[in-house]
Amino acid sequence: MAATSAHARGRALAVTLALALAASHAHAQAGPPSDVALAEALFREAKTLMGQGRYAEACPRLAESQRLDPGAGTLLTLALCLEGEGKTASAWVAFSDAARLAAKDGRADREKLARKHMDDLDKVLCKLVLRVPDAVASLPGLEVAV
Repeated sequence: MAATSAHARGRALAVTLALALAASHAHAQAGPPSDVALAEALFREAKTLMGQGRYAEACPRLAESQRLDPGAGTLLTLALCLEGEGKTASAWVAFSDAARLAAKDGRADREKLARKHMDDLDKVLCKLVLRVPDAVASLPGLEVAV
């Protein structure tokens, strides 16, 4: 009887694991409904804050919304927020990611918007160029850290 009970428990565990894996795969594109709802609420709140010029409060909400329920539109909005907050380098990176996703999704309008902002930011971004002489660059263990 114990062997049969253990076998039944093992089968039940296998079925439970299979269902859990199927559910996690189904939610790979979107988080659980509670995460999606929270992401939407955060997104809407952030848009309101952006409309009031309160970027420092809006951007973290957008970042959390993007973490909970990633989307190209949210990423583009986050990039706009970061730009409004004056975080130009972070905004440029977010616009770059948004442009890539927009191209992948066939959203030429979003890609064009993201690339325009990238071009505008290129004009104001600080850039650092390090020129290392060949004699120094070939030294073993040379490492440049930021």
